[in-house]
Amino acid sequence: GRSAAQLKSDFAAAGDLGVVAQASKTSQRTMFAPPPMTVRGVYKDFCAIARAAGGRSQNKKKDAVQRMLVACRESEARFVIRALSGKLSIGLGEQTVVIALAQ
Repeated sequence: GRSAAQLKSDFAAAGDLGVVAQASKTSQRTMFAPPPMTVRGVYKDFCAIARAAGGRSQNKKKDAVQRMLVACRESEARFVIRALSGKLSIGLGEQTVVIALAQ
């Protein structure tokens, strides 16, 4: 890991937490490669984060995000963080995505 001060500094410079997550991920090494992420798995994790409630919900959410970030490869961390923060920056307005999902 990197310190919170380093992350805050990088965020101030980049202005995009997703980019900071991706850059942090490239410098992180693991002993064993985690299994590849799947759309179903990410959706399941997002739902678990959304449903978490109660006294330890903050820790549960943090742990779920941490597990997802460890499993990320290449640019996945950038998009996981952007999705969690609601800032996908893909040129689509939120309303467009909602309409597409409704169809």
